[in-house]
Amino acid sequence: TLELRFAGIELPGGFIMGSVFDSAEAYAADKPVRSFRLPVTGATVSDRLEGLAPGSYAVKLFHDVDGDGRMAANP
Repeated sequence: TLELRFAGIELPGGFIMGSVFDSAEAYAADKPVRSFRLPVTGATVSDRLEGLAPGSYAVKLFHDVDGDGRMAANP
């Protein structure tokens, strides 16, 4: 089980969207072992990802504030 907790969220709304990787090679190739989409309703979001093998993981994520499923960037 991998426990995720994101705190200090300043703009409640939208989703935390992310991917979990089990190796540097998987991260570089953008081949996650699991993806997630967590609704943001307050300053903290948490979840548990069950069924992952024991080991080390990297998590890549972004806060999709407007909930459109894409990462927007302000130049």
